[in-house]
Amino acid sequence: MRRPRPRPKHANASSTLTGDLNAPFDRKPGGPGGWWIIDEPELHLGSDVLVPDLAGWRRERMPKLPTEEAFFALPPDWVCEVFSPGTEGIDKSTCVKAFHICGW
Repeated sequence: MRRPRPRPKHANASSTLTGDLNAPFDRKPGGPGGWWIIDEPELHLGSDVLVPDLAGWRRERMPKLPTEEAFFALPPDWVCEVFSPGTEGIDKSTCVKAFHICGW
């Protein structure tokens, strides 16, 4: 099922979070570094296909980004969902259950 694109307020919040997190956690200026912070990655976790707003992987677990496929099969170390009135129910039920099943 294809979901509609986020509204501008949601997209702005997600983009702002990506920018705020990417510098210190991905590139290290003023932060710990050592992470891949990815905007809207497609996750294939068992039989579930999810696309969280943001996800992060510690580089010690995933030294390089996947190059052969357009998705991530390795569960992320961290995920972030920006709740919007239209997606809050889905994000709080479907995504949380899927991540819990995958050992989160």
